[in-house]
Amino acid sequence: MGNAVVHFNISGPEPYELERFYTSLFGWALDDTGMDYALVDTQAGHGINGGIGPSGDAPAGVTIYVAVDDLVATMGTAVGLGASVVLEPFELPGVVSLAMFVDPWGHPIGLVGPRPDGSKAPEPSPGEGLGVSWFEIMGPDTDAQAAFYRDLFGWEIERFPGAPIDYREVHTNAGGINGGMGTPPAGPAYQTVYVSSPDVGATLARAEELGAKTLMGPETMPGGPEVAMFQDPHGNVFGLFRANPG
Repeated sequence: MGNAVVHFNISGPEPYELERFYTSLFGWALDDTGMDYALVDTQAGHGINGGIGPSGDAPAGVTIYVAVDDLVATMGTAVGLGASVVLEPFELPGVVSLAMFVDPWGHPIGLVGPRPDGSKAPEPSPGEGLGVSWFEIMGPDTDAQAAFYRDLFGWEIERFPGAPIDYREVHTNAGGINGGMGTPPAGPAYQTVYVSSPDVGATLARAEELGAKTLMGPETMPGGPEVAMFQDPHGNVFGLFRANPG
């Protein structure tokens, strides 16, 4: 069994503007933690929840968090495989334990340890929100990336047949959400998550109305979903998809 992707984070220099953007676009509910950070309940009844907060001195970005049993041991393995430490393991007393590294291709990846009380993090509540149901890690060397994440998290990574680029499906085999990784045809490496939408075109148009820039789509992948991508007003790359269109 691999390690599950259980949380996403969206950051930028003006987090309250991001909150307004994503709640207006996807129908998400926010819970202010009182620590300059808002927890996201997507209210989709599936997928994973996340958070929105300030980027501080770092660039804006979308980050995934992976659940592990031992933060120190996992961080040590990541560093041994070529990662760099961003945040040493620490605990918010009685709440959560966290750590973060940057992989060899520049992707920041968060780690979440077991909750102090042994409980599970709240899942998305039932509702009309759009769910975060896919993650994506894109960089210049897909083979090397796949080897890194197989060794670190035990993920099953297979080629996606018929894709126009070198693209792999990622199965964590551990709950949470699955995802993909590959080599982008142009531009820098990036990491993001995808929201499942019943109407990709309409959601993309609404994103543009709210100040986003379309990067791709909507396009239907051979044998796969309809997808689109946009850049939010802070520069974060975000994906949309609809499974089995047509």
